[in-house]
Amino acid sequence: MASIPRTQLSGLSNEILLLIIEELDDLNPASLFQLRLVSQRFDTLATPQFYHSVIIDPLLFPYPDRDELDITCRDRILTNIRTHTRRVSIRRSLNWKGVLDLILSMKHFTALR
Repeated sequence: MASIPRTQLSGLSNEILLLIIEELDDLNPASLFQLRLVSQRFDTLATPQFYHSVIIDPLLFPYPDRDELDITCRDRILTNIRTHTRRVSIRRSLNWKGVLDLILSMKHFTALR
């Protein structure tokens, strides 16, 4: 009986991997963060889906007397939000000027919850 050849993930096309990433996001959104740590290729492919919908947190927009998130990390997160995010949820009191500036700079923004 002939064995079925196995294909490694690295051998799949980006289009197939993007379909897998979308399904993974539907099944377990938290796993996209872990997937992004696997390799540069997976980070590049999974980042747009990871940032498709975000919940704005006070750590991104601290009040002037609080700086809880490393500025380099914060800038990288904000760049990804500006580039990839379509839907935003806001669940807490925030520095609203910072939130408004971010929303106005988002390329693909379509909804606020």
